[in-house]
Amino acid sequence: MFAFSALLVGPSMAAPSEEILKAVIVSGSVSNQTATLAHFVRAFGAVAMRVQPRELPNYTASAVRSRPDLAAKIVNAAVLAATAKTKSNRPLLCSVVDRIIKAAIEANPGAAVEIAQSAVEANPELRDCIIAASILAAPDQKLAILEAIAGSSVLAAWSHHSSEETEGFFGGSGSISPANFSSSEGSVNSPEQAGP
Repeated sequence: MFAFSALLVGPSMAAPSEEILKAVIVSGSVSNQTATLAHFVRAFGAVAMRVQPRELPNYTASAVRSRPDLAAKIVNAAVLAATAKTKSNRPLLCSVVDRIIKAAIEANPGAAVEIAQSAVEANPELRDCIIAASILAAPDQKLAILEAIAGSSVLAAWSHHSSEETEGFFGGSGSISPANFSSSEGSVNSPEQAGP
């Protein structure tokens, strides 16, 4: 009985890597390791579009283990496939993408930042889901993930704001005060400075 159940489990666990390899061979390469970036990612993308969304994390992990150097590209293809399959169901899409990212980072922890960036490029609307999943999967890389995904856009917004106004986020006395965030008319609406 044990041998029979082991045989049933074995093929299902090997299925993602076998399917990816078959697609790589069809694309003209001999193996996953010798496939060019374009061949491997195209082959993985074709397989990802055929599988159910719930299976995408396992396929992603298998592909990343096979080609850790292409982790970000693999995640991009997986997120695009998940988006195409579940675009009308945002909670399901966020859940699937969350699992894709965690599986990819588990397979290649050193690529967490690139994985997060690539996932956001594939679907910017899921930025919050992607950031949360990436940080949960690689908490030691939290700052790098935030800087890579959110940092540049936040800093750009702050610098744009401070260049337009003399008293903004970076201007003025250096203290936080309602006056620093007031409109151009200079009026402050606070109980301490209520006028007649």
